[in-house]
Amino acid sequence: MSVILLTIALTCIGAMYSGHMTNHIDIANNYAGTLMGLTNTIGTIPGIVGPVFVGAMTNVDPSMASWRIVFYVTIIIIVIEIIAFTIFGTGEEQSWNKQQQAEAQAAE
Repeated sequence: MSVILLTIALTCIGAMYSGHMTNHIDIANNYAGTLMGLTNTIGTIPGIVGPVFVGAMTNVDPSMASWRIVFYVTIIIIVIEIIAFTIFGTGEEQSWNKQQQAEAQAAE
């Protein structure tokens, strides 16, 4: 069961990265590098806060109950992210990306 769950988790991570990495190019290819830097900076915050949260939860009570809370909080955060992207996310090119293209064509 562990191997099956791990395989499913890694498959989902692969699907997430293929969407995450290409979305920057889709919405604004002129600013893809800047967007990637900004989103990765924001995306690093959970990597900093997460170990602090886990340490606070498990140092007080190192039982399975504390670890369940950690995993449930993780699941809730991921579900919120999925819902937010499903509602607000887009792959359409943004107007502020087209503006730079129009200015470059006008300068020629």
